[in-house]
Amino acid sequence: MTFLSGWALLVNVVLWIALAIPAYIIGTRSNVSHSWVAAVPIVGATNVILRAARINGWWTLLCIPSVASFIGYGEPLLEIFTGLILTVWTALALPRAHDRSGWWKVALMIPGVNLVSTWAYALTLPSRMVGGTGTALKASE
Repeated sequence: MTFLSGWALLVNVVLWIALAIPAYIIGTRSNVSHSWVAAVPIVGATNVILRAARINGWWTLLCIPSVASFIGYGEPLLEIFTGLILTVWTALALPRAHDRSGWWKVALMIPGVNLVSTWAYALTLPSRMVGGTGTALKASE
């Protein structure tokens, strides 16, 4: 059995890129230091989004079961459980940290929809957020 077949590798790379770009945008617009970490496979996007939601980046360690399952070890139920915890937690905390509407919480929690809503959230987030106030800096500041 191979580590990853050709199609599985392609799907993983596409999903990685599809999550890393909006995570980078959210991190940059939220003044997260080292937003480039979003490009690190498996844990980078999660780390940046957690820090943009004002949650300690160390909670990214919950991704370890996903890494273990990715390389062929680990418990699939644990991977699902930790992924669910991170998804719900960030979906609840991210809009609150940026003073956005509560409807974002629903959109960020629904499987499948959350990929599209993450892009929408990133692209509609005002540039250069100040703290968690939801106001953007003016060019003169």
